[in-house]
Amino acid sequence: MERDKAMRYCVSTLVLALLLPAARAGEAKELESLWKDLADADASRAYAAMWAFVRRPDKSIAFFQTHLRPAVPPERKMVEQLIEELGHEKFAVRAKANGVLEKLGDLVAGPLHEALRREQLVLEARQRVEKLIKGLRGPITSPERLRAIRAVEAIEYIGTPEARKLLEQITRGAAGARLTVEAQEALERLRTARP
Repeated sequence: MERDKAMRYCVSTLVLALLLPAARAGEAKELESLWKDLADADASRAYAAMWAFVRRPDKSIAFFQTHLRPAVPPERKMVEQLIEELGHEKFAVRAKANGVLEKLGDLVAGPLHEALRREQLVLEARQRVEKLIKGLRGPITSPERLRAIRAVEAIEYIGTPEARKLLEQITRGAAGARLTVEAQEALERLRTARP
């Protein structure tokens, strides 16, 4: 009888040892698939992925820690040069600078707002800066940015101490960037909801 128990224990331990790596690999694949779905243009698919992350808080936070980074601001000197070029006498230079700043999007929100406060901007540059800032308020069109913001929402719903730490890390990103602002707002909601 004891021998049978010992044998069953050994067999079950061996089965677990063989199945565990496969289960982990399957779970990693599933998390990667959910990560992809967070960026989907189909909001219902992204919503389902977000709640799938919320249902497994520990694994999701560990996953987000490796896949979600604070918004990295571009080099300040380069951004200032681009803003200055918005008032350049050559149209091609102005258009190129405008295009680069447009692509950088909310990563340059802080410097754009600062530039408006300066009085040295020529009229052309001021109008372009105002238009760029206005464009930042529009819908998010980048799947990567959309994914990151949805991930922040999932992290907020998870709300564990580890989730709060991750949100704090994300708030250290580029000032004015949408991801940074979303993380700050999520963290503030968590603080006021559960002190």
